[in-house]
Amino acid sequence: MAGAMSHVKLLVGLFIAQAALAQVQHTSQAETDRFLLCARSTFHKPVYMTVVGPWFDAAMKCSSDRDEVIRELQEREIPAFESDSAILLLPPEMRPDIGITDRDGHQVKWHKFAVDIHVGNLKEPLSPGSRPLTKDEQNRIAKVILEQALTPPLVPAFAEVDGDTATMNVDLLLDAHYLTPDIESVVGVLGAGGDARLVYGDLTRGQYRMLWDTPLLGVGVWVSYEDVDGDRTQEIVAQWSEVGGNVSFIAMAVFNRKGDEVTRQEECFPRPLREESAQFACPIWGADVELEKTSSGKYDILDIPNDQLNLQDAERYTLVNGHYSLPIPVLTAVTPTHFSNRMVNGTLTLTGRNFIRDSEIRFIQTSGESPGHDRPGEVRVKAGFVSPTELKARVSDVLSYVDSVGEWKVRIQNTSGHSESLVVYVEKTH
Repeated sequence: MAGAMSHVKLLVGLFIAQAALAQVQHTSQAETDRFLLCARSTFHKPVYMTVVGPWFDAAMKCSSDRDEVIRELQEREIPAFESDSAILLLPPEMRPDIGITDRDGHQVKWHKFAVDIHVGNLKEPLSPGSRPLTKDEQNRIAKVILEQALTPPLVPAFAEVDGDTATMNVDLLLDAHYLTPDIESVVGVLGAGGDARLVYGDLTRGQYRMLWDTPLLGVGVWVSYEDVDGDRTQEIVAQWSEVGGNVSFIAMAVFNRKGDEVTRQEECFPRPLREESAQFACPIWGADVELEKTSSGKYDILDIPNDQLNLQDAERYTLVNGHYSLPIPVLTAVTPTHFSNRMVNGTLTLTGRNFIRDSEIRFIQTSGESPGHDRPGEVRVKAGFVSPTELKARVSDVLSYVDSVGEWKVRIQNTSGHSESLVVYVEKTH
């Protein structure tokens, strides 16, 4: 590994020995996070990646032998930089001497790195029921979190470079809050200028115990609390901004006290420059996302998909078995069921119920001409929304597939699930 100067600054105090015995739950199911945790155990120090990788798959075994892990990294041509207190992994194409530019577009050349940790309270105004932690509490809690939590990705392009050393900042913002009347919880937002994650634990008689951390959220996370399921225990509501094209959206992820992501959807929106979706939360997001209390005492989530729509057009997510879901779409008919190139300018009409503006139509080829293809053809089309009971699709979207002749299954998909399939046929033109 490349050499580095010891320059990691940790604003922490005494370590609470009991906290080391806590069983921490890392809720991320990502192979990359599995490797980062394994490598931390092997190297006995935090291991960081960057916002643009590297990502790992199950083929990256990671052993308890330091030399073996180094060999695995070298085989994948992953640059690894080590200081006395941390390790930084870079993607193969991002080498400090050729591939990193700073915020002004200037070439950055460095061969050592340092991590500067900043610990503080969440910005005021704090949520009702929260209190600011003292500096001593912050330092003692930070010590535990920085030794046990999954690291956030660093942003080398934002590094402060002094000579041949790049210093990157990591922020840990804390909030003490009673989710229940008898236990004081501590919620932390751990980030480094890129995506952040939540870290959760409890504080009993001055002793902090870390319990779980989350997959990565977004940038600029803010936190509030609400008893969304009416069980007298508040949930943690995390929100941040997401950028889609030239439009900014609001994302919301809700976590219960056990660390369950109760807003996680079956279908997640892809995020640019991200290769492993399991490493990230799967929030509900739109031009506006709000909680609305219902007559049952529970909260629905109202999501306005884009800024051209009004509140009456909001999609409503409700709690079903402790998880936020849209109504599952039901597809009852597709007309016509047979078509060919002669209908290239035609339209398919899909009828049913529970359709939304963000519905997707999936055509999956089950028979026909597909030479040279190992898997059946699949076409995904953004539905033309007419009403909650009717969608439209262009025939040309299916016919554009290179081997479209044959039988296709059709289903409707939203973020929470999909309908049963119906069958249509693409016929040869004689």
